[in-house]
Amino acid sequence: MQNSASYTFDRFTLSIAQRSLFSNGEPVRLGARALELLILLVERAGELVTKDQLMQRAWPDATVDENAMRVHLSALRKTLGETAEGISFIQNETGRGYRWVVPVEMTGVPGTAKVAVEATSLPHFLPANLGQVIGRDEVIQGLADLFPERRLVTIAGPGGIGKTTVALAVAHKVVAEQGVAGCFVDLAPLSNGSLVVSALASQLGLAVAGVAEHAIISALGSRPVLLVFDNCEHVVDAVAQLSEDILQAVPDASILITSREPLRAAGESIFRLRTLVAPPYRPEMTAATALEFSAVQLFCSKAKASSSSFEFQDGDVSAVLDICERLDGIPLALEMAASRMDLLNVQRWQDG
Repeated sequence: MQNSASYTFDRFTLSIAQRSLFSNGEPVRLGARALELLILLVERAGELVTKDQLMQRAWPDATVDENAMRVHLSALRKTLGETAEGISFIQNETGRGYRWVVPVEMTGVPGTAKVAVEATSLPHFLPANLGQVIGRDEVIQGLADLFPERRLVTIAGPGGIGKTTVALAVAHKVVAEQGVAGCFVDLAPLSNGSLVVSALASQLGLAVAGVAEHAIISALGSRPVLLVFDNCEHVVDAVAQLSEDILQAVPDASILITSREPLRAAGESIFRLRTLVAPPYRPEMTAATALEFSAVQLFCSKAKASSSSFEFQDGDVSAVLDICERLDGIPLALEMAASRMDLLNVQRWQDG
């Protein structure tokens, strides 16, 4: 029985019965392989389609090189172009496959009414948490609890104090506990503020031709999302403007910032991250007592990771506390000092 379904998306109509694609009613030239790829992606709108599934659909009785699939898929994407909002119809998820990300309407199925097949929201991305965050549990929980009531929160502090580490931990907690999407954008590599919008669009998998802000707002849609903008100090004005635009247009969006200075944006809540704590030295202090303090915990944890022979003894307390004091409890500095414990013991580091 012939499949009479038709799929409509943006300005296009895909007729399965005619095996044809139309743009605003006009036929579009499309090769047979590219058409098969298009049908599979549209039929599974919103789902991840693997490269193997695409090749099996277009070449069911042949073994072909993956490059052949890429050539036809590239031609298909070029033919489709972008939506009016500047969104690409097909998103590549590196190493995994492809996903149709534009809403689709299906008609013409016998016995059914017109059905809207909504593509799922664009996938978002948070880097993995690579280990325990030491000495920040209360801070992380407190910041996570601010969302979603406070929609724009900035973690401010000097370089090396651990803003990024805390922000990632907060984002993972919010995503896990509140069921929102999360997207992390590192702005450190940007040379100027004009690139901020493009950086976010790229991380969301959007084309940036046209007015990229519109594409971003359309892609974020109504799904709750937490955006994390990291290392914003050199582009604060651009980040402030983009944040205000997003928060005004996307009711369920929240934004977490890390920066050496606040954005001074409307509705911004500022949290100034403090250094880790080390106690003043007392002659009777034991290693166990010193390890109750976050700066000492971090130093010893990283020292142990650097040198399996490192053991924090009572006789090391004075030297370790001196190191923590000299480095002002700054996490990055403590980690760098601890990384040398494969070459030096704490007394030799102190003497140096």
